[in-house]
Amino acid sequence: MSRGFVVAPATWYRLRFDAIGNQLRVYVGANLLLEATDASHPSGNAGPAMYRTAADYDDFLAYQP
Repeated sequence: MSRGFVVAPATWYRLRFDAIGNQLRVYVGANLLLEATDASHPSGNAGPAMYRTAADYDDFLAYQP
């Protein structure tokens, strides 16, 4: 699943990624951008990653509810 999102240079975005059980959600600011169900990754590691781009990260937080 994918969805386009236009990124403006030199602009900070507040991103939120929820993975609770098999429910996946992606927010930009307070807006839900994507929602999916996927049970193929029941556990694993968390961390930011980019592919073929540069990005700055600030205040990365991961927790288990």
